[in-house]
Parts: sequence; C-alpha cells; structure tokens
Amino acid sequence: MGDLKGASPDEEITVTDEGGYQSKLEGGFHLVDGRAMFRLAKVLKYGVDKYARNNWRRIRIEGHLNHALMHVYAYLAEDGEDDHLGHAFARMMMAVAMEEEGQVFRGTEIEDPLGDQLGSFREIRANWENATKRGTTRV
Repeated sequence: MGDLKGASPDEEITVTDEGGYQSKLEGGFHLVDGRAMFRLAKVLKYGVDKYARNNWRRIRIEGHLNHALMHVYAYLAEDGEDDHLGHAFARMMMAVAMEEEGQVFRGTEIEDPLGDQLGSFREIRANWENATKRGTTRV
C-alpha cells in the first residue's frame, strides 16, 4: 500500500484545546456526511453484485467520468430509472481513486502511468450521444 498523508504513526503531533496530544490531520473526516457515505456504499455493493469486487479499478478515469456525466445528465433530465446522483457520486469517487493510484488526466487527453494516449472528451460525448440515440444510456 502507498503512503497516506495524515495516516502515518510518524505524523506531526498537535495539542487539543483540552491539552490532549494527537496526530495532526490534514482532512476533516468528521465533516463527511454519513448519509451520503451510506448511499455510496449501497451503490458500490450494487456494483459488486452486478459485476465483481474491484471491477471498477479496471476502468480508466475516462470511463468513470463518462458514466458520472451520464448519470448527472440523467438526473438533470429527471429520469427516475436509477439512483443517478448516487451513481455519479460513486463514479467520481472511482475516478479520484484511480488518479490517487497514479493514472493521469491532462486537459482533454488522458494518459495512464505508462504514457498510453486514450482519447478526448469529444469521443466521450460522441459515445454518450450515440448511446442515448439507441436508448442505451448505460454504456
């Protein structure tokens, strides 16, 4: 596993207002909304049941962004067939995780750590438009 900033036993020590000592944290984990995390977990469980555990790690950032955008647009179009906001949230989490693991996204082109060029947002949009014309928005 990699180094997580703020999770090492060697982090800087801070003193609380009450005089307690603890490791300094960069994030506000207490600010994360619990209900949103439950919704995310439900969507992730659905994905495991439908595909496989960690299948999403075999999809590039481009694919996660494409699906996240589709879910956002479906939500904005008031489609009620799916938990579109929950799925968009999950796909954005997946894209961030892939970036944290070293996949690189630059401008309109995406590169993996080996430098393979993948495509552009124009391709993503064209694929999405073609899928919606066919009535298969879950590409």
